[in-house]
Amino acid sequence: MEVINIMYYPKRQNRITLLNGLQVDFPNVFIPWDTNEKSFEEKLCCHGFSLVVEKYYSAVNTVIFGEEHCIIGVKFEETISEFGISRDYYGGYDDYIRSYSAYHKAIERLFGKPDQRQKVLGEFEDCIWTIDRKIKIHHYVMERFCLEEHLRISRV
Repeated sequence: MEVINIMYYPKRQNRITLLNGLQVDFPNVFIPWDTNEKSFEEKLCCHGFSLVVEKYYSAVNTVIFGEEHCIIGVKFEETISEFGISRDYYGGYDDYIRSYSAYHKAIERLFGKPDQRQKVLGEFEDCIWTIDRKIKIHHYVMERFCLEEHLRISRV
């Protein structure tokens, strides 16, 4: 995988950027919230995004917030309603605890401490950041068939 130099801006700048859309570090694309599905297909399917089910696209092997081995999903209503990010096989870490911890530190570095946190599933915290009462970032681990780490970024 190509080495990418990630530039971290002050927390205020990261919040402003996220109010407008999601910056994907690799491939290097910015996805505005107000993108409709047709425009998304035209502009971003050439960057590895593909239709999974109606109104939901995903791309594998992406880098988000400086963390590698991510799968990003983009959910549409009229425009983008949610970005879902998960790890591809622990994200290169040997267990979920290290994977979760690394991603959590990256999010805190970019957006500060979470507004809400609650202990769930032993070592893991369910954490929520709210940005200007418009965007919610939700980082959590759930157990279905096995442990799954998720990061949901949605409009409030």
